[in-house]
Amino acid sequence: MVQQLRDLPAPVAAASRHEWDKAVHETLKRESEYSWWLDSFQNDAGTLTQRQMLEAAWTDAAAQDQPPVIKLGPKFYDFSKSASTGLNGFPGAALAGPRNQGIGTVEQGVKGAACRARFNGGNGTQSMFYINGGGAGASIYSPIVCHDIAWESTNNVSQWLHAPFSAVNMYGPIFGNLEFTGFYRCIGAPGDAATITLCVLYGQWNIPNMSGTPMSFRGSDNWLVPDEANVGWNAGPTGEYLFRAENMQKTWIRGFYWTCRQGGTRALLVDNGASTTQGSLFVKDCVIEGQNLGEPAGGALVYVNGNGVVNLSECAVNFAMGNPTPFSPDDTAMIIANLGTHGLLNVHDLNITRATGVGQNVPVIDHQGTGRVNAHDIFGMPGNASTGSDQGWTDLPAVKKTGTGFTRIDDTLRYLSGLTGINSQSGSFVKQGAFAADDYAGYPYGCRVGSLGRDITNGKLYICTATNGSTTATWSVVGAQS
Repeated sequence: MVQQLRDLPAPVAAASRHEWDKAVHETLKRESEYSWWLDSFQNDAGTLTQRQMLEAAWTDAAAQDQPPVIKLGPKFYDFSKSASTGLNGFPGAALAGPRNQGIGTVEQGVKGAACRARFNGGNGTQSMFYINGGGAGASIYSPIVCHDIAWESTNNVSQWLHAPFSAVNMYGPIFGNLEFTGFYRCIGAPGDAATITLCVLYGQWNIPNMSGTPMSFRGSDNWLVPDEANVGWNAGPTGEYLFRAENMQKTWIRGFYWTCRQGGTRALLVDNGASTTQGSLFVKDCVIEGQNLGEPAGGALVYVNGNGVVNLSECAVNFAMGNPTPFSPDDTAMIIANLGTHGLLNVHDLNITRATGVGQNVPVIDHQGTGRVNAHDIFGMPGNASTGSDQGWTDLPAVKKTGTGFTRIDDTLRYLSGLTGINSQSGSFVKQGAFAADDYAGYPYGCRVGSLGRDITNGKLYICTATNGSTTATWSVVGAQS
């Protein structure tokens, strides 16, 4: 049953030694991968289902000192099984389609992907894979590798992989060149996210239609950086996200193209809840959008909640807030930061494109709660204004402030009404109305002697002439101002 390669090339003359060495190297490289073809697990009578063959191969591989890669061929497989606990991970577990074939797509035809696998089953513990280390946060090292397979489901209740913190910490899983169509969930579940450490996503991904949240992760020290990942749906369910980062930190997320086409779905959630963070999440080089000008996302595209800490940069944020009323309460901005005391949104270098009918006073950012928001270098794109649409910008993108935290923006943005807490812009404090004694006193974000204050209601400039650094501050009008 174990297939080992032993057909080394014969020795040749010294003049050709280099080519011989090269051939030997390539042969040994193939052998070192130590692969088992799944189809070789069929019994003599040919009566095993493909699911039974996979279960047999999985069990045998787990018993090996050096587990092999279980290889699938360029064909269709059906691994469906209902009311059954999913396959568990083990150190060295690996399932792979034809290597280096790329993922292709089955959206426009089944020949778009070299290897297709179906799973119709359940979710949670009855997912295709249920990774269980035996206790809360119990690590399984290198628990699963999977790549180069187009997965599909047709019953709208199936989940591909479940790995909740209550059961495991997946330490070092690797996923690449994968497609998922028709699933309820792909990896993890809302509120019960897949727990990962030193996880890598690579290659080409395509997740075009789901009936629930495709990806929910928690953990730290990960590189979720596919070369390209297309994730989206049409009229997604209210309250779902394309990607949930739950208590995730010290992790890079890059290369995603998230599309929320109409419906009540947001793209990205960053939520640490009441937990304090031990390092930032980095999201960059992504497109986050509704479908287009006329088919925008219903509400916000990004939601940062609680003590979430994230650096969001170098992204395109397009076509949001087309119909925010399905949300409860109504969404108020393209990016919402509803922060706790230790929450932080550092957002910069974004290009914003509005959908048809979405005005310039619809905020790009709404800072709610406490915490900190730092926003700079955010630009409104002119879009198709020259063709007569209402995308053109005659003012700066707006920031709304409805909480009491610290908000800082630069001169690429403007404040809307309702400024509370500590607000600054390009080195000065900003307030609606006159500056009074003790305004903005206190470390670490409060004023210092020489700090400037701007009353944007009456158009007056103030300077801080004295402060004790904690509770008192004196403000004086600068020069003669009417």
